[in-house]
Amino acid sequence: IVKTTEKLIVGYLKRFFKSCSHIFVPTIGMTDYLTESCGYAKDNVSVLPTGISNNSFLVDADNCKSIRQTYGAEECPMFISVSRIAKEKNISFLLHSLKRFKDSYQKPFRMLFVGDGPNKKELELLAAKLGLSEEVVFTGKIENKKLKDYYGASDAFIFASKSETQGIVLLEAFAAKTPVIGVEASGVSDLVSDGRNGFLVPEDEDIFAEKIKILITDSLLCDSLKKGAFQSASTFDESNIAKEALYQYNNVVAQNYSILSNYEEGQKSGEQVSYLNSRG
Repeated sequence: IVKTTEKLIVGYLKRFFKSCSHIFVPTIGMTDYLTESCGYAKDNVSVLPTGISNNSFLVDADNCKSIRQTYGAEECPMFISVSRIAKEKNISFLLHSLKRFKDSYQKPFRMLFVGDGPNKKELELLAAKLGLSEEVVFTGKIENKKLKDYYGASDAFIFASKSETQGIVLLEAFAAKTPVIGVEASGVSDLVSDGRNGFLVPEDEDIFAEKIKILITDSLLCDSLKKGAFQSASTFDESNIAKEALYQYNNVVAQNYSILSNYEEGQKSGEQVSYLNSRG
């Protein structure tokens, strides 16, 4: 059934793409899928990631301190993961990895799972079964405007989803100077540079647990990863992405309608928007 469904989806996409002059995708991984699985010409695909707002960079140190106090993490490491609490996010893998980390680290820590979903109760029971009731907290949903301080309060963002197309939560973590430890997968591998802004890890509980331990016990490395995370986020600032979007759309219009593109980096954005709007 799965293979049949995949074939139907690819067939539909191939027919749909015939009517497209150009396709924008959020990650390189999506480019590979469209060109390799759907046979779309690579020259007609551009990567245009979703930008993150300026607010994501404005972490409040006092709020971060208060959050750590709330969860009893004033004197111990605290980690965070933000996602839908559902099977496809691979949270059970994270819990088993945290169990191995606990056995190895032998010191207190806290782990926040932010979000809600159909598997929350099941995963809470698994955490208890693994002896992680004291360390793991399923917080439920948290307002988006408050999330930046939860990222900033955490020592690392840990993630095991294998079905990401954009990885916005990873970028938000980066903006708060929080390194990411993630399972190698599409969407994650496009953003996490191993050893620069976090760690890319195979889906192996022992290796994942070891990377968590390395991050929190090597202060120089941790500081370096935090700097790398912030630098990575800066390239995805929404104003930079908006400029890139204007440039890309301008080129597509020019190429397909034989209109000479006069886009220049310093040109007023209002003129560019007016030009694009004039094309409908």
